[in-house]
Amino acid sequence: MELLDDYILQTEGKSLILKENTAQYTSNREFKDGMFRLLFSEKRAALELLNALEGTDRKDEGKIEIDTLQGALYRRRQNDLAFRYDFSPLSVVEHMSTWSENMPAREAAYVFRVYEKIVSDKELYKEARCPLPVPRLYVLYNGTKDKPLETVQHLFGGNAPSLDGNESMIEAAVKVININYHKGHQILERSPTLKQYAWFIERVRNHLRLDGMNRDEAILASIESCVKDGILEDFLRKHGSEVINMLAGITLEELYEIREEEAEERGAARAAKKAEEKERKLVRKLLKRNWTVEAIQELTEVPMNKILEIQADIH
Repeated sequence: MELLDDYILQTEGKSLILKENTAQYTSNREFKDGMFRLLFSEKRAALELLNALEGTDRKDEGKIEIDTLQGALYRRRQNDLAFRYDFSPLSVVEHMSTWSENMPAREAAYVFRVYEKIVSDKELYKEARCPLPVPRLYVLYNGTKDKPLETVQHLFGGNAPSLDGNESMIEAAVKVININYHKGHQILERSPTLKQYAWFIERVRNHLRLDGMNRDEAILASIESCVKDGILEDFLRKHGSEVINMLAGITLEELYEIREEEAEERGAARAAKKAEEKERKLVRKLLKRNWTVEAIQELTEVPMNKILEIQADIH
């Protein structure tokens, strides 16, 4: 998997940005944020979420392309993902596990950074007005505070932009959707992946609250039971180690470094296995030609016990 810093994912017709909580994983309480981003970085899940939010029915995952944001956003650990479908509405989504009233400011700031990405300076300084995708701002909340099923946060109190007096000349509104499983929001039915994610988090909390487990035990138990019950099964089989490692305060960047190291180790292990197979073939061939084990050991430097083991297999 590619390193996930800031991305734009491009297709045709719609735009979706997935934003994440900017907190680093200094506490295992933030593991949900990293898991959410990792889950919806997969094209199938991302397209499913886009359809659920915007009421579309797009099916072609192949139209989604990933493009890393460069410049001010690059490698700033804001963990932003963007799906852009030409110049139709631009849907910005941020996952929030800790309630904040500052989401409109955070998402508005991100939208303008995206505009800088998709509109060149040349277009901005033309006489004619350059077209911009209309922003649509969402927050998916799954914290423990009892919040409404849906609510709207405003950048400046919800007043219409005004040219008179000291009123704001701009406004931004964010739709906050409570995706906690027990709340049963309709979006969970429209996005099975989101529903299973909410179900997973619910199981973790039940293990913590009802079974007296610590956080590590709760997550491990939830991974095991969800895989058994077919909940996020493919994702957890593929990324279970990342979800577990987030418990230890490891950032996703560090996780991908670990995965690269593991890949190198696997490559070295495969090379060693291949060399051992060649070695065994040579020893077998020499034994069948009636070489003594002492002569074979001197020639090949294979340990005597291995030569004797191969000899026993032949007999």
